[in-house]
This record gives sequence, C-alpha cells and structure tokens, in this order.
Amino acid sequence: MYCSHCNQEHPEDAQFCPATGKKIHRPDVCPQCDQPVHPNWQHCPACGRKLIGTEMDSNLQESGGMGARRMPIRTSAAIKKPGTIKIRAGSPIISSLIIVMGGICSLIIMAAVVFFVIWNGASQGEVVSLPGEPTVTVISAVWISNGPEGGNINTLAIDPSAPATLYAGTDGHGVFKSTDGGESWITVNSGLEAGYVSTLLIDPATPTTLYALDTTSGFYAFSNESRSVYKSMDGGETWNTASNGLKVRMPCALAIDPLIPSTLYVGASYEGVFKSTDGGENWSAANNGLTGVDIRMLAIDPLTPTTLYAGVFQGGVFKSTDGGENWRAASSGLPDGIIVTSLAIDPLTPTTLYAGIFPGDVYKSMDSGLNWSELDIRLPYSFQNILVINPVGQTTLYVVRTNNYDFNNYAEDSLGVFKSTDGGESWSEIGAGLTDIFVFTLAIDPAAPGILYLGTSRGVFKGTTSGGN
Repeated sequence: MYCSHCNQEHPEDAQFCPATGKKIHRPDVCPQCDQPVHPNWQHCPACGRKLIGTEMDSNLQESGGMGARRMPIRTSAAIKKPGTIKIRAGSPIISSLIIVMGGICSLIIMAAVVFFVIWNGASQGEVVSLPGEPTVTVISAVWISNGPEGGNINTLAIDPSAPATLYAGTDGHGVFKSTDGGESWITVNSGLEAGYVSTLLIDPATPTTLYALDTTSGFYAFSNESRSVYKSMDGGETWNTASNGLKVRMPCALAIDPLIPSTLYVGASYEGVFKSTDGGENWSAANNGLTGVDIRMLAIDPLTPTTLYAGVFQGGVFKSTDGGENWRAASSGLPDGIIVTSLAIDPLTPTTLYAGIFPGDVYKSMDSGLNWSELDIRLPYSFQNILVINPVGQTTLYVVRTNNYDFNNYAEDSLGVFKSTDGGESWSEIGAGLTDIFVFTLAIDPAAPGILYLGTSRGVFKGTTSGGN
C-alpha cells in the first residue's frame, strides 16, 4: 500500500506509517472509526466523518500532494503512534443530526432541480425522462385570453350622446369601454388604482368626462391622499384622483347634478354626505341631520337638483331640499329597521319615487317621500333589488331580484329581471336568455329605451326587445 506520508510502499494490512506514525488512508475504511466504507462515499455512515475531500485530501496535503489548502485532522491526540487507539471526537447525536439535516437539504435541492426540469420541459411540450423512471410525455398547457375579463360587473354607464359607447366598472379590474354596443371591450385604466369600481357617472353636458367611485381605495382616505373618487376627462383613457378633502373610509354612493354637472355628492357609511362644486377637485361635508346614519345610495331630483334623497341601511329614507346642507327623515309608511337597497325617481314626475327594500318589497311615494305605501307586486322574496325607471316612459320600471338563501334555485324561484308597465302595480319576468342570477346593475339605452344592458358576475348581457330576450 502506498503511503502518502513517507511516499513509500507498506504492507496492505498496515494502519500506521512506520516512518511518521501517521495513519495511512485506506479507501475502504473510515479513518476515524475504522468501519468499512465504499470508496465513493462522501461520509461514513457510522460516524458521519467526511471521507472525500476532507480526510483523504488532508493526508495528501500534509505530504505536499495536490497543492491544495492544508486542512487539519480532528483527533484526540496531537500525534498518533502505531498501536494507539483513536478516540472519536464529538457527540453521536450531533453527528446524526448533521446527517439528517444534510439529507433533507439534499432532497430539497433535488426536488428543485426536478421541478425545474419538468417545468421547462412542460413549457415546451417536450418529452421528460427522469433517472430510473419511465419516459413521460408532458403536454404543454397554453392559455390564450379572449378577454378582457373584469370579474363582477358592478356598474354600467352609457354615453348619452353616443349610446353605442358604454363603460363597465368591475370588481377588482377597473373600467372597461365599448364603442360598439358591447360587442367588444378594452381596458381604460391608466392612472386608475381602483380595486372595486362600484359607480360610474358620465357628465351629461360633457360625456367625455367621467367619474368613478372606488369603494376599496376609500380605506386609504385617512392617509394624506384620499383616493375614493377618480375623474377622467378623455373618455376614460386617463384617470386622476378627485378627492381633495374627501376623508371617508367607506364611500358607498356617488351622484351628479344633472343640471350643474360640476356639483357632485358622495354618501359614506356612517360618515354622512360630502359635496363638491368644482367637479370633484375639493369636497366638504354636508351632514347636518345625518349623525350616525349609514348611507348606501343617493338620488337627485332631475328637475330640482337641490332636492336629494338618501337610502339608509336600517334607517329608511332621508331627504334634503337645500343641496345637502340639511337632512331630515322621509320614511313615513316604511317599516322600521328595513334596508333600502335602491331608490328611483320618476324623470318626468319627480314627486313620484320608488324604494326597493330588503326583505323583498317595493314601496312607492307620490308626494316626494312624505308618505310611502307598499306595492302588492307579489314578487318572490329577494336578496337585492335594483330599480330603474324608463327615461321616456315613467310608468315602465325594471327590478332585479336575487334569492337570498339558495342562489342555485334561479329556475325554481323564477328570480331575475322583472318589468312593470303600470307604475309597479303588476310585473312580468323578462329573463329569457339570462344565464346568470347574480345581476348587479341595469342600464337603459337613453336613445333606444327598448335596449337594456345587465351587468352580472359572468359579464354583460344585452336585451334588444324591451328586455324580453
């Protein structure tokens, strides 16, 4: 056996160099615990001693071989002589832990390598073969978006001067625009950091000016910059915040003065009403009489815009006749503790109002909200109401209803979109072709009132025969 210490040959059974007294490295025996090992093993299975690159290299380095950095051998004695017993250094428990941890790290690294190989192979649709395993053909899965997809359609706005131009506010993906009556859509989100656009309004005098209410970014309102209201002056191409002074945490409603479009109102949960008279550049509170009121919606008299109505959560209806400066309850005849889910004002006779409430009823007032009476419409119990009045035929109304308990019983419960042509006295269902019960908004083409658009959880639906299909 060749000795790397004295560069001489010694008998095969020699353990120590007779010239230097150092232990002779044997490739089949651990130099620390003298247990049999495989020449290609890196660590001894008995004591955990590193075999390749440590003990062997140390012996070579001490003899000047290989020209590598000298590494000391950990022993219990400074010099070993023939016949001495080598004492194992360290604790067997620690050594075992080192072995286990090393094995875990090795498995993690191997798993990462295998994943990388399979991922790259799958992305190209290649044949992937792992050592010791049968060859597996991985078919690449490539998805192509035919979008845009925006999640729930919370609000729809139609350009009054070009009704083929529509805007859709979505749940989490900003605003989309269509210029062909909803046949195709593009995103128009530059500068819009909105997560949940609940309301879109178009300036009736300048339809390229739009306002978007973002009810998620309202949670930033107590920081230095409130981002509840966004404004676009180029048809939605670019957006900027329009919330200076609007310090509300939960904005729920946005309304625009139809005669003076630079006047806007925002209703907030338990924080009252805020008003802007300069197109959203600056806001101030208009809350007198609304202390502790949870506002969910706003409606403006189209002929006398200083008259406003606020729908309240478990509080009925409140009314202001001085542009929001002062408010009073206008809920005579409404049940106590009800939730007003929608408000609609007759565009030709604004003294007539409709209120959709939860649970499941529609109330009507013919004296500007002073008194309310229930319409015996015999519609099924519902979770949400959306009330919309035809802009040219005030006796034509639409209501959207969704079952509160079982969203899967659309066909059984006959829920969906209903129409009345006699001011809410009787109703008929017009949901043919509607495959989604989750309807969040309804818009009527101002130039062709027989065309309806529904915003749902599955996109936008269009009805071309007064909502019949």
